[in-house]
Amino acid sequence: MDIFIQNLESGLFLDAASQWGPRERAYDFRTAAFAIDLCILRRLRKVRVIINSGNPVTDISLEVRGAEQAALRGAMTRNEQLREQQRILTAQLDAVRAEQKESKRRFPFKRKSVAKEDDRPATGDPGA
Repeated sequence: MDIFIQNLESGLFLDAASQWGPRERAYDFRTAAFAIDLCILRRLRKVRVIINSGNPVTDISLEVRGAEQAALRGAMTRNEQLREQQRILTAQLDAVRAEQKESKRRFPFKRKSVAKEDDRPATGDPGA
């Protein structure tokens, strides 16, 4: 399976030197995610990511346009921010858990007898 980037206006394909050329020189991006990331990073406009399975009937074509790229870029930035917040919160939670564990270790739970020795019946008869 080959993955290419095609310019929608010219019909040319992106090659390894980041130049537009014929399909024979097209660079295989290996994964659609890598090709889409490159489109976003290079701010390529009006391009199509083609997933070539060898059969034109089953080939997949994903058009990437400027507005969609801006939305993707914004979503990726927000995702990075949320992941950083998650890392911070996870670290804080781990610190609180460690503190609780240390506190429990310092003050072990000791069972206390509820009934006093003189409150217990001396005989086997509870009503006596």
